[in-house]
Amino acid sequence: MNEADDTEMMHPSGRWIAVILVTLALHFAWEMAQGNLFQQMRSMPFWRATAWCARATAGDLVITTMAFLAAAKLGGRHWPLIRRRLSPALIFLTVGILITIGYEIYALSTGRWAYDEQMPQIFGIGLSPLLQWIVIPLLEIAAFRVIWRRARPVLSDISVRYRTEGIQRLE
Repeated sequence: MNEADDTEMMHPSGRWIAVILVTLALHFAWEMAQGNLFQQMRSMPFWRATAWCARATAGDLVITTMAFLAAAKLGGRHWPLIRRRLSPALIFLTVGILITIGYEIYALSTGRWAYDEQMPQIFGIGLSPLLQWIVIPLLEIAAFRVIWRRARPVLSDISVRYRTEGIQRLE
């Protein structure tokens, strides 16, 4: 393996950090974009609203983690979102949407937030939060696959070399 190959290989912790950063960026952008659809956000100063969105983004990361763990557990593979199988992706999406619906109902009923009249709703749940948990998880799955497969050719090369060298030693 030459030095160029070494630079392409990304340590698993680096890949997890990349996935987390992509997840945070996507959710933060969505939270900021949908801010005017919530009554409380309209009257907040910019930096307070930004902090509110950052806190919501941290919650989104928790939901993403729970959905990923469910997909890993129920999908039957340790890395369920790498493979192009429908069931882990559906589990990931479904868990995220169900948690979102539950939390939206809780937040609305306890007064944590209220929708602005401009927020389209489906059965009393805001359309924007529901779309957030359809659109962004699909982007997360795509990003996860790209980030995780980036080092695959190098790792495959190492695996092939090891097997080849092992066979040569046996002969």
